[in-house]
Amino acid sequence: AMPMSAAANAGASLTPSPVIATIASDQHDDNRFDIYKDLQEIALNHGDVKPKIMLTEWGYSTCEKQTQCFNPLVQALYVAQGLNLALADPTIDGIVYVNIHTPVRAIPNFWDETGLLESDYSTKPAFTIFQKFAKGSHS
Repeated sequence: AMPMSAAANAGASLTPSPVIATIASDQHDDNRFDIYKDLQEIALNHGDVKPKIMLTEWGYSTCEKQTQCFNPLVQALYVAQGLNLALADPTIDGIVYVNIHTPVRAIPNFWDETGLLESDYSTKPAFTIFQKFAKGSHS
């Protein structure tokens, strides 16, 4: 696996524009994997260099709403797809996965259900995917 590090762009200096941190709240597409490209475009339009990106609180939930949940295999598919897309984009420096563990709740919620481990610490299928990417495994 290719390491996601800032070393790939060592020497490039970035002066972030304050506009980079804002996304219009009326876009309603905040679940797009590539939404960070909108921020890069803002930087370019303001004369800045194309910034490197660190995806924070990234993940895929097994619940869209408190009562509408999905098969954990779907989560595994999208985690694999997202990690592959990140590896293919040299402007992504890293990813911070939002939740490793799923806490015990009476009603599941979106953020809790991004967990890669169940509340009893058994693994969801996406955990194996995440683990292979973290280790750089090709198997």
